[in-house]
Amino acid sequence: MDWSDGRGGSVRSEQAFAAINAVRAAGVRIATGSDFGGGSVRAGHLAWELELLVQAGLEPAEALAAATCHGGELLGEPEAGRVRAGGPADFVLVHGDPLSDPTACWRVWAVYQGGARVC
Repeated sequence: MDWSDGRGGSVRSEQAFAAINAVRAAGVRIATGSDFGGGSVRAGHLAWELELLVQAGLEPAEALAAATCHGGELLGEPEAGRVRAGGPADFVLVHGDPLSDPTACWRVWAVYQGGARVC
C-alpha cells in the first residue's frame, strides 16, 4: 500500500512517514484519526491507517496503541482503548494477530459495546 502523488511517485508518503518518525523521535504521543495523511485516509479506514503507521516505521503494538489507548488519553478518557475488569468493555475482535500482521484489523469478527455484541 502506498500513497501516490498522481504521477507514479510517493512524495506524499515519504513526507508523511518522515513527519511520523520525527514526532515519534521527539516523544510525541501518536493517535489515529480520520485526518491522517491530510485527508487521504477517511473515517472508517482505521485498518488502513494502522498499516500505514507500521509502514512508516512504528511497531505493530505502537500502531495499535495509537488506535486505542493513546486517543483516549489525549482526550482525557484514560479508560478508552483498554480492556480490563470493570472497564467499559468496548472492543473489537479480529481474525488473526494484529501484533504480527496489521492487516488482521481488516478482518473484523465481532464488535462489542458495553460488553454486548453489536456486530
